[in-house]
Amino acid sequence: MKKRVESEGNPIGTLVCNVLGHKYVVTRRVTYHLKEFQCAYCDKQVTSDEEGQLVELSEDRKEINNILYRVHRNRRKKSGLGRITP
Repeated sequence: MKKRVESEGNPIGTLVCNVLGHKYVVTRRVTYHLKEFQCAYCDKQVTSDEEGQLVELSEDRKEINNILYRVHRNRRKKSGLGRITP
């Protein structure tokens, strides 16, 4: 049985997610393996964790992702590989 979605986003989108499930779209590539996603229907934000599972994007995870993004970007600049495209 699927969990019910409680969201402040689009109420119709929330209904669609409760019935059909989420449709996640990549909103940001933090590193090669770490991405942030947003549901196209209800605007719920999630990110991938250390094991590749999707977890809710909390303030702590946002801060961690921002730090990892800066570190990864700086390493790519130094090695001359350029930027990561979403």
